[in-house]
Amino acid sequence: MESVASQLNVQELVSWVREFIQHPRRLGPPIEDEPGWNVLTSAMDLISDTEEAIGSYLANRGQAVGYRYLALYGVLQAMYMQQDALEGLVRVLTGDD
Repeated sequence: MESVASQLNVQELVSWVREFIQHPRRLGPPIEDEPGWNVLTSAMDLISDTEEAIGSYLANRGQAVGYRYLALYGVLQAMYMQQDALEGLVRVLTGDD
């Protein structure tokens, strides 16, 4: 995974994981563990959404000071949520529920 991760951005990594787990041989165990499957799919959705929010912040930094503070706090929260989602994703994929 390290060689794949070093060449891809976050959105591409989430897409790679989605495709990886959709393979018929790999789909059985995660989908049989419904709570784990829900954590896995929710984490991937949250990672994608927060990455989009962070990208939007970076693209709109020229706004008024108050907006920038509000946006910065939102980005920090998005990063925290993304970290939490990544931890959940790793726990499910490694079986450390």
